[in-house]
Amino acid sequence: MTPILTKIFRDNWDKAVEESDSIEMKRPAVIKNVKKIINCKTLKIGVRAFKCENPKCNHTIYSPNTCKSRVCPSCAFKATLNWQGAFLHRVIQSEYQHIVFSGPALLKELFISGNRKLVINAMYSAASKSILEFCKKREGYLPGIMGVFQSFGKSLNEHPHIHMIRTAGGISLDDGKTWIDSCYLPEKMLKARFKAKVLKALRALFREGEIKGYLGKMSYAEFNKKLNAIHETNWFVWIGNTEEADNFIPYFYISRYLFRACISSKRIVDYAKGLYVRWLPQSKYKLSKTQAFKDTVVAFIEKIIVHIPDEYVHNIRYSGLYAPKYRKTYYRSAQEHFKKKNPHGLEKLKEHIPMKWADLIEMAFDKNPLECPECGSKMKFVKLIFFSKIELDELELREHQIIAKEEPG
Repeated sequence: MTPILTKIFRDNWDKAVEESDSIEMKRPAVIKNVKKIINCKTLKIGVRAFKCENPKCNHTIYSPNTCKSRVCPSCAFKATLNWQGAFLHRVIQSEYQHIVFSGPALLKELFISGNRKLVINAMYSAASKSILEFCKKREGYLPGIMGVFQSFGKSLNEHPHIHMIRTAGGISLDDGKTWIDSCYLPEKMLKARFKAKVLKALRALFREGEIKGYLGKMSYAEFNKKLNAIHETNWFVWIGNTEEADNFIPYFYISRYLFRACISSKRIVDYAKGLYVRWLPQSKYKLSKTQAFKDTVVAFIEKIIVHIPDEYVHNIRYSGLYAPKYRKTYYRSAQEHFKKKNPHGLEKLKEHIPMKWADLIEMAFDKNPLECPECGSKMKFVKLIFFSKIELDELELREHQIIAKEEPG
């Protein structure tokens, strides 16, 4: 079944290109990813042929190739599950805290005016350094930090913010081996340091000529005046309670939209081709369909594409114990500490094996797609098949078989 979001793009993308005056329609990452979504699981990007291993059967099925777009509802779900599995395999089994950093409207202005990567880098660097400086200089330990950048709010509005998970404690910097338990983080200090570091980074970027868009065309005095004004505004930092090591819900929560669009299919409650989309905002409460927002299809597409990440921009970052440079030193000491403390705590996290398309289908439908429907034997991969334009006009894929298109009427 085609996800509703994919269907919306397939049905209305040409209309959106024709009618929309959003600058996002011309962004290379948007054009590339939308094209991928539209062609996902169609003959346009080919199929994989699988043949029954039983020589008396030789039944063949065809599985469509997937687009692997960062915002495809189908492909991104598998990518998210694989990331979660890989991270949980190497997570440090300590208590931890969920922390959220966000700033004033200027960060949104910068983000949507062509400075996406700069905003992400400035926010993550400021947030992680603020935590690390306090823990290292004041408390004497190195914590583990994993951060996820999100560009959207609950109503799909532009709202750049950072979710962070940090270990409630870390490895002592004195001997590099002892684990220090600590969940203390002063909110006022954290907010002040985060604010100061973001503003310092933005000033440096402006002086280096890195700021793009209308903000980059200001004089330094004008830009600095804007920064001085927002210094007095409210910058949001939320520090959650300490959670137990085996409560992985916050990890799943902040990684839900890592590799897919900013809205799930479940939140799209009604759709009429070429006309409108009705969708629910994100909420911890169960909302009824009467509380859904209603947009024209073009306006809805404009809201979605703003949050498509640019190519080679990473929304996941690691610091402290999770940083690559500490993998063989402090990180190893942390893992050894919790292995001794709870010898059986890591047994359930076996070596991570990435999930493949067949695994996902079996998990969702309780049916192995690589089991021959004719004789029950195993199906094996044979070859990749791509089609010419003439063949694409004449053929279609239905129930894992390539058949001739039916004549209209």
